[in-house]
Amino acid sequence: MSPYEPRPEGLNTDPAPPSVVGTLRRHTEAEYITYDLFMGEEADIKCRTVKLVTARKPHSCWLGQAFGAKPHEIAVGELHRYEKALVDGDYWGSYRCCLRCMDAEIDDVQGTSDGDDE
Repeated sequence: MSPYEPRPEGLNTDPAPPSVVGTLRRHTEAEYITYDLFMGEEADIKCRTVKLVTARKPHSCWLGQAFGAKPHEIAVGELHRYEKALVDGDYWGSYRCCLRCMDAEIDDVQGTSDGDDE
């Protein structure tokens, strides 16, 4: 794919290496990437990139900062979701979210839970 061709919105076209796929928790790489945390929001989102990355330094988990949530960090070496986008045409936003929180969000929408959520 040429760097000048448009990318499919919201998808990382390069599959994760097998060593990374082995660290996934309860869902597939595609589920972690395609799940929309902002479902129903009215913002105009452009230039969106979503991918699973390995932390090179500690980061705060974005969902851990939500009201009523327990703040926590993404540890060095931990696989997590990273998303960035141009919001409403004038603001570049980005966040990082650990897979444990992603599991809880996906399970909440699907109406399933295996009981190991903290």
